Amino acid sequence: MKTSITEQANVHARQSLTRWILLKRKATRSELVTDTGLCAASVTNHTRWMIEQGLIKSTPTRVPDVKRSVDLLQLNPDNGVLMLIDLQAHQVSIALLDIEGQPLYLLDRPIEQPTQREIFKVLGQSVLEMRQWARDADRNIDHAGMCVHGTMVSNSLIFSIDGVADWRPCEPKLILRPLNDIPKMDIWTHIMCKLLGFASQQKTDDQIGYVEYRDNNFHIATLRKGKVCLGTHGTTSSFLHESVDELGPTCYCGRKGCLAHLLESGCQVDPRLLANTFIQIVNRIRVSTLAMEWDGAREWLQIKLEESGYNTHWIDDGKAMVLDGLHILTAQEALTQKLAYLSKSSKTAQVKGAK
Repeated sequence: MKTSITEQANVHARQSLTRWILLKRKATRSELVTDTGLCAASVTNHTRWMIEQGLIKSTPTRVPDVKRSVDLLQLNPDNGVLMLIDLQAHQVSIALLDIEGQPLYLLDRPIEQPTQREIFKVLGQSVLEMRQWARDADRNIDHAGMCVHGTMVSNSLIFSIDGVADWRPCEPKLILRPLNDIPKMDIWTHIMCKLLGFASQQKTDDQIGYVEYRDNNFHIATLRKGKVCLGTHGTTSSFLHESVDELGPTCYCGRKGCLAHLLESGCQVDPRLLANTFIQIVNRIRVSTLAMEWDGAREWLQIKLEESGYNTHWIDDGKAMVLDGLHILTAQEALTQKLAYLSKSSKTAQVKGAK
């Protein structure tokens, strides 16, 4: 059964609407018209269909200076249970949330020895505990999402964790049976999750950047028109291959005193040189709003950012943003899957009715 252009457009429009409702948590139809660029009639028709299918719910709300009540749209929490896993070298954090983002059960487990074997052992025990709680509460885990503090191979579930010397890149569902029994699981980098969590706070999905500089580890993620451009792999971008010291060691990229090589080697970089180079990088990634999680001297960088006119937010701890971003990414995948199923079912019913 072929999918027509109209059906593809319907699915794309509904995905856009669910993404914005996820990002804003609650939204009116007029806000969705502005955010998605869809016309008012399309938003009304698609949201009506989504309410009928049980994907979202509508709550009449009184708004100042408006005579009639306005419908406030939000996700229907009955659409499923998500398992969110935050995996680091020294800790595993797992949360069970409904599709709307309300926590059902939270679990934090320390990892005494940051070895691959110990990490998987603690992860497996934690997932089993979560699944047991879900069974006792008569809830099914429909979708899982994992945030890894490390790097990922493109278009796969193979990853590695920062700070683990013996780590061998692998796909966890092939190793841990508790994960293999979950219907669907996706994996993202922590910088990508922080980016989406920050975008949710700002309630926008365009020209957003998130920069993390801690323990000489440099991560950059950017969001433009709803699409993550940098940050999907967690690696230091090629943007960091800039020469900041002509007398420094030679990097594999061929440059002497390359910023990426100096940071990876643990060398201290002059804050003024780092600030100047960083501004050049930011100017190329084309963002207007920046979240800065910066572990180091800020004075020179603050001056440069102010001079360049960036809307800068200094973040002391991005842990909460990891969970928010991980929820957005996982819920979006779960809803996309359900939208495709509902659209296919609706089309099948229409064909049978025509016969």
